[in-house]
Amino acid sequence: MTKINLYAKYGSDRQKEKVGVPFYIDKDSDTYINVARWTARNIEHTKAQAEVSLRMANVDENELEEARMEVFARHLITGWNNITDKEGNDLEFTPDNAVMLLKDLPDLAQILLSFSLDRENYGLDSVETVTKNS
Repeated sequence: MTKINLYAKYGSDRQKEKVGVPFYIDKDSDTYINVARWTARNIEHTKAQAEVSLRMANVDENELEEARMEVFARHLITGWNNITDKEGNDLEFTPDNAVMLLKDLPDLAQILLSFSLDRENYGLDSVETVTKNS
């Protein structure tokens, strides 16, 4: 009978969830965006999303979606490396720059959103390593 380690299968690293993990755009050039996990345990993000939903209950769906994406950018994008602006100049990480980048690149925003929802991106490395080696 095979035993299944539930911690390896469903566990996550709360530190990774909070500070984020790299979403690599290009590993060769070390270009990535650091993304925290969209989870109820991320209290500040959850509160901000709830406030936006309440404040904008009567607005058009596109406005609400843009406001939610701004909350995502401000709370779950925690840094980046080797990101440039439209002209190819280094783009310093700031919450305002994260908002601008995701508004300009909605397809990237959707990919990052999906990444932030995937528990496997925030797994328990030590448990996963032990499980894979056993």
